[in-house]
Amino acid sequence: MTRVPFLFMLLTACSQFPQVETASTVVGPAPALLPMDQLIAQTDQGIPGSPLAAEVAALQARATALRNQ
Repeated sequence: MTRVPFLFMLLTACSQFPQVETASTVVGPAPALLPMDQLIAQTDQGIPGSPLAAEVAALQARATALRNQ
C-alpha cells in the first residue's frame, strides 16, 4: 500500500506535460548580465517609485534638522 504513492510520483516525473512545456518556453534574447561592481553600486540606491520614498525623505530631513540644532 505504501508503494502506490511512490509509483505514482515516478510515473508523473517520467511523463511529459505539453501544456507546461509550451508555457515555459522563453521567447526573445536573454537579458544582459551586469558585472558585480554595478550590482553592488545599485544596492545603495532607493527603489524608484517607492510609495514610502516621500516619507523616508521627510524623516531624513527631520533628522538632519535635529542634528543641526
